[in-house]
Amino acid sequence: MSAYFKIQQTLDVIAQFNRDGSIIPLKIRLYDEDGELQSYVIKAVRERYVNSATAPADYNIIIFDCKINSFGHDRIVSISYSYADRLWKVLDNPLRQ
Repeated sequence: MSAYFKIQQTLDVIAQFNRDGSIIPLKIRLYDEDGELQSYVIKAVRERYVNSATAPADYNIIIFDCKINSFGHDRIVSISYSYADRLWKVLDNPLRQ
């Protein structure tokens, strides 16, 4: 079985929201090529912030590059969290190594 993921609009994330406003994603769920929902523990995270010049000032998005282990291979999955929408989304192809 390979670790091919469908790109999906939103995804399930278990995250820690700290009182200082920081967010730490801990676990994500993605569909595999067979359409089965797979859970992955996030091993490492790198975060970056995006502020859109055309969006309202309070519209902020935080992007996380998450390292997961899928079928014995480490993969990087880029996900985003929108403070305005309160939604998690996959940004690009999670098969990137």
